[in-house]
Amino acid sequence: MARASVAVVVLWALLLAAPAGFAEDEAAPSDLPETVTTEHVLTLADGELAYGATAGFLPVGPESDAPDADIFYVSYVVRGAEAAERPISFVFNGGPGAASVYLHLGALGPRRLVMGEDGLPAPPPARLENNPHSWLAFTDLVFIDPVGTGYSRSRRNSGGGNGGNAYWGVEKDLESLAAFIRLYLTRHDRWDSPKVIVGESYGGFRVARLADSLQSAHLIPLNGAIMVSPALEFALQHRARFTLLPWIVTFPAMAASAETHGRGGLGAPDSVDVGPEALAQAEEFARGAMLRGLALGDALAEAERQALYADMAGFLGLSPADIADNRGRISPGDFSKLLLEDEGRLVGRYDGSVSGFDPYPGRPGFAGGDPSFDFLLTAFADAIVPYLGESLGFETDRAYESLSRQVNRNWEWSDGERDSPFETLGSIDALYYGMVINPTLQVVIAHGLFDLITPYFASHYLVDTMGLPPALQENLQLFDYYGGHMFYSHDDSLAAFTEDLRAVYQGMGVRP
Repeated sequence: MARASVAVVVLWALLLAAPAGFAEDEAAPSDLPETVTTEHVLTLADGELAYGATAGFLPVGPESDAPDADIFYVSYVVRGAEAAERPISFVFNGGPGAASVYLHLGALGPRRLVMGEDGLPAPPPARLENNPHSWLAFTDLVFIDPVGTGYSRSRRNSGGGNGGNAYWGVEKDLESLAAFIRLYLTRHDRWDSPKVIVGESYGGFRVARLADSLQSAHLIPLNGAIMVSPALEFALQHRARFTLLPWIVTFPAMAASAETHGRGGLGAPDSVDVGPEALAQAEEFARGAMLRGLALGDALAEAERQALYADMAGFLGLSPADIADNRGRISPGDFSKLLLEDEGRLVGRYDGSVSGFDPYPGRPGFAGGDPSFDFLLTAFADAIVPYLGESLGFETDRAYESLSRQVNRNWEWSDGERDSPFETLGSIDALYYGMVINPTLQVVIAHGLFDLITPYFASHYLVDTMGLPPALQENLQLFDYYGGHMFYSHDDSLAAFTEDLRAVYQGMGVRP
């Protein structure tokens, strides 16, 4: 597997079994706004790019003659390009319950939320600016809001109530996304275009699963599958007392985060130079001495245990007593609370390089809050509605659900194949199958180094152990960038990400 060198730069979204296949139909309820298309020009370093922006709904449902949900989307299509040569990328976020606004206005679209140098949004009100790193330079884009997010609703309860439960589950959700993609390709005459799917966080899980089902069940061939800060195997996120790997795969990201605050032991010369050599120290320690020590437990000699805890403390910028109190198992919440506790500050879990005032300084242990994430959500929510109305001409009285906690709360985690709980859900087998049946499929997994929610090292572990045939290993690339779950909120990381992906699209055999 090709592992790109860590991007050294200056300086998220979150984490239905139904009838086999969701069909599409034509009619939409009469109370929905009409689909609108507006014309725009994107100014890039090498010239101007004329494009059309379309905002509207497509209907999906479990019966061919009775669609029962409407999925909202925004597409950007460059004018004057040949469809057979111009790739089309279908983009969604995660949650489950997140709309596509984060990748839309944060990274890939032609307009982007104004961010500060620290990767946090500028003071309110939210403002948008021209995005010189938009992927529109090399692919048309379709941003999809799954049912219950954005303006997408089930017709069973258009007010966003539990009627959406018909779509709020692992397999039901995947089937509805596949139905949307098929209908879009048909209505817009894009079957001849190279096809790519892009997803962030739980959206990365969606991409890995769809890499199999789109191709094998729905007969939609793919050229690319791109996962941004993905959650791929939930067993690696389910931290329990008697599990080992969840603690191991998070450790390097915490060590890297500690370094940015001047508290770590990686020996990086400054807080913005956490490169691959420094990270290798923490990675080797985590899957070597730390894994052995945690596995031995009380069988480990006392002197060795104390030495292990001292080494862990050195990497993480914590005290050996903190490590011992948790028996060597430091969660992202523990790390967030403890690292800068002496300053009354809390470290971000979505981006460990960010810190802010602890909202609960007097409470023992982590009690909530995330300075790298909470206000970021507010900024995106503040930006999307006026952008859709004023710039794209799409207006409705519906509430735009940028992050629906109702969807997340009511999600059915069974994968439809077995009665599996959340912590056993996985997608690597599906990704493997999708790559094997289509040996030209180009796959990218991209992470931020300081993401403690979906840590980069989890994906590295999975890629190292998935067992791809040697001839296919170069089709899967790993990229790591300065930043957290939404590493693209850092300007330099977004620029590097865009150039890396431009090359990947070129490798799909299509012209950028």
